[in-house]
Amino acid sequence: MTPKSGVDVRALSAADARAVLEIAELCDIAEIGESDTDLQDVLRWIDAPVGQSFGVPGETGLDAYAWVHKRPGHLALDMDVRVRPGADPAHGPVLLDLVRRTGAEIDPTRALHVFVHVDDAERREWLTAAGGRTVRHFWRMVRDLDTEIAEPGLPADVVIRTVEDVETDLRTVADVVHTSFADHFGHDSGQAPSYEDFISRTHEESGFDLRLWWLALVDGRPAAALVARQLDENDGFVNLLGTLAEHRGRGLGRALLLTAFREFRARRYARAMLGVDATNPTGAVRLYESVGMRAEHSWAVIEVAPLG
Repeated sequence: MTPKSGVDVRALSAADARAVLEIAELCDIAEIGESDTDLQDVLRWIDAPVGQSFGVPGETGLDAYAWVHKRPGHLALDMDVRVRPGADPAHGPVLLDLVRRTGAEIDPTRALHVFVHVDDAERREWLTAAGGRTVRHFWRMVRDLDTEIAEPGLPADVVIRTVEDVETDLRTVADVVHTSFADHFGHDSGQAPSYEDFISRTHEESGFDLRLWWLALVDGRPAAALVARQLDENDGFVNLLGTLAEHRGRGLGRALLLTAFREFRARRYARAMLGVDATNPTGAVRLYESVGMRAEHSWAVIEVAPLG
């Protein structure tokens, strides 16, 4: 396909995943000094059931890529546009226009959201020119694991245990996470992802390890859950941490984090990491700071309208 700009753009397939990953890693390194993307991330973008992805061919494979898709349980469409460092930056606005038009075809009633590192002035310029506005900030928070981790102090009615590889346990984690996230930014409380979506998304991520999943029970009933994974050989990453509203304020989230950190340290990981909405109404930032975490990087969520 050739947009009005004359730039050669084609649809992407799984065969392009490594070329896309190369661009993503180069952009990550330029922004935060390390890769923040893996091959499974790229395959999810390309293979999304409701969405499309595009690339601009270049001498080395691809000069730029973009994607937009509709994720179950989210109010906005997710998107991204990336240009290989050193390639023609004019590809960015062309692809942005294309994903906005594609977003209108997917669902014209939904805005598009993209995460942009706060130091990424170039993409901010494209998005601002397209009428984009910042609607949220997210932080990556980090704790070094070079010192002892305190034991979680648990009330007598609370038990924390690992999750077993049986459907009843896995469904319990999915239900706790989806219910506890219903009031979080961007989540559609009326359309939770299916159990199958949850299993596919968590089990296909790199570093998946069910031994890094925990449930907190109060009087034998599920109250909170934590899902973590090995990010790389040095780091553990907390993907999901949710506490049901009726059990908040009892320290269950803190106890689950300390449990995870102790396991990370036992595995000789150097750092514990997670992402958080900087204005999360449940007090998540204060919780993470209370267990020794600090904000390391910041991304803006920029919203743009679909282009009919």
